[in-house]
Amino acid sequence: MTVLERARKHFTTNQVVLGASALFGLVLVVLGTVHIVLVALVAVALGGLAWISVLSSLNTAVQTLSPEWVRARTLSVYMLFFLGGMAVSSLGWGVVADHLGTPMAFVIAGVGLVGGLVGGIHWRIPETDDLDLRPSGDWFNPRTEFEPPPDTGPVLVSVEYRIDPATADDFLAAVEKLGRVRRRNGARYWNVFRDTETDDRYLEVYLTGTWMAHLREHERVSVADREIQSRAVSFHVGDEPPQVSHFVSGMDEY
Repeated sequence: MTVLERARKHFTTNQVVLGASALFGLVLVVLGTVHIVLVALVAVALGGLAWISVLSSLNTAVQTLSPEWVRARTLSVYMLFFLGGMAVSSLGWGVVADHLGTPMAFVIAGVGLVGGLVGGIHWRIPETDDLDLRPSGDWFNPRTEFEPPPDTGPVLVSVEYRIDPATADDFLAAVEKLGRVRRRNGARYWNVFRDTETDDRYLEVYLTGTWMAHLREHERVSVADREIQSRAVSFHVGDEPPQVSHFVSGMDEY
């Protein structure tokens, strides 16, 4: 069993990344200030362990936080920023080393890395132990009187809820999370409207580019997304489930 595997059993991903980053920062300081070969060799070994721990943890987090349908694109963006950041920063640290010397560049980088870990208190990697991003498979294609062409659009989807005024604030908090799901899965516009004539009628509306894009939304719904939707729907008090309507643009017909 590797050191990293043991660490993951006792610590969260954030704790592993913060701890390994702090260790790597200290290694840089040691390399910049200590000139004993044996100490440097030990420091380099610990630095390699820290580097691999951070890299492996970040790679794992990116994949487990991404649904299957967007995982490849997520990884490509992550690698672009990660490797691009290394390339740009290498140029910058080369300039620092040229002016102040390599040892001082190591010290400044190490101190800066350890100091920058304060940001990890606020910006944290979401834990994914209870996050199920598998496709739910229970969102079927909508029933239609005619089959719109795949490129027909835009498509307007409305969901009508009946909400007890006493639970309206909780419903709005829940449906706001659902709105983030809608936008992430392809919606170009999303909002919730309240009826001015009745105090219990709310209309969730979102817009997608084409009919095919909307059908793909159904395929992208994960088990975690379904739980968020179930939470919002749980506030509906009507005898029937919320009424869902689909509208496609008819301007192409004229």
